[in-house]
Amino acid sequence: MKLTLKIAALLVASCGLASAASSISASCPLDMDFTTNTSSLANELNSTFVAKIGWYDGTALTTASAFADINAHWTAVGQAAFSTGTMAGSNGYFNAPGLTYADALGLAGKNVWLWVTNGAGDNLVMQATSATAGPGYKFHLSTDIPNTGAVQVDIANKAGWTLALGTVTTGGANSANGGSYVLNVVPEPSAALLGAFGALALLRRRRA
Repeated sequence: MKLTLKIAALLVASCGLASAASSISASCPLDMDFTTNTSSLANELNSTFVAKIGWYDGTALTTASAFADINAHWTAVGQAAFSTGTMAGSNGYFNAPGLTYADALGLAGKNVWLWVTNGAGDNLVMQATSATAGPGYKFHLSTDIPNTGAVQVDIANKAGWTLALGTVTTGGANSANGGSYVLNVVPEPSAALLGAFGALALLRRRRA
């Protein structure tokens, strides 16, 4: 009898844990893509980049903002690597289905954010600001019906997103398919230093 009661208690406890979580799905399914440079499709993102889903506290970002600047104000829900969406095998696309999060994160009612990054200087940050982005543009409580949601990033619903870092264009190499989201690229310190040395050398030659 005691064993039966313990099993029943465990079942109740596990059901309680399951009900304390909601889920969100996000994807870039077909036309719009993500890139570091619109001049060539070769610049579309690959699996070294991830699409992070979560919440950003709104701290202003600049073209000098890199991974650490964003991460200090980020609440994570989940992520997916690029080239995993409905265009599997093609770069510039991602699919993040059924990412779960707990009520304890305190995200309920807040807008969903997307952060695309290579973990260093290449970043794009955007907020889902209306239902045009999808019915799940805000996070749910586990008690909501439904307590799941979905957002998409493509040409049909780009008006539902607001960029905090990066740009969007309908031109460039992917113009035939709707355009591209372009990451903000902060040069690595070594690359910036080499560029400065090159400029200095050119200035000296001109003076000579």
